[in-house]
Amino acid sequence: MSSLAESWDIILNAVSTAIQYASLDFPPRSGWLQYNGLQMIAYFTTVFVAAPLAIVTGLLMSPAVAARFKTAKGFLNRQMARTVHFMVLAYFIVFILGHVAMVFTTGLIENLNHITRGVNDDSFGGLVLFLVGVALVVAAWLLATPPYAQIPTPRSTWRAIGYQVVRRFS
Repeated sequence: MSSLAESWDIILNAVSTAIQYASLDFPPRSGWLQYNGLQMIAYFTTVFVAAPLAIVTGLLMSPAVAARFKTAKGFLNRQMARTVHFMVLAYFIVFILGHVAMVFTTGLIENLNHITRGVNDDSFGGLVLFLVGVALVVAAWLLATPPYAQIPTPRSTWRAIGYQVVRRFS
């Protein structure tokens, strides 16, 4: 299964697949055998364009990196990096929502078995692994944000910082 296109026909294939998806006339399922053009372009863009761009723009927002490579001024400044980083985040959100929607609408059980277990069957093992993964993420999120660890109000933060500053300089 090749994930990189070998000709420009991938563009026509991707447009055709997008039209089929938009009309809710899904192409025949062949995810176990090959990716369609739209999948190849989306996965290629995510892995080889968006992910490296997120890493580079994340680093360019760091004051230490900006000072080291003298990117504080000019085209690669921190604000430009922040803007591009935000656009990459928006791409990732759209990709994830689209990807999850397509997994759910084009054969949930079979697709989850492909993704999680690497098998081509209709058992519920992939669904169970998916649900366990979702439960673990929700549990980690709840444990990471207990009620006592909430971010304080801006006023209480200002009072704490302001109090220390006034105390230090008086």
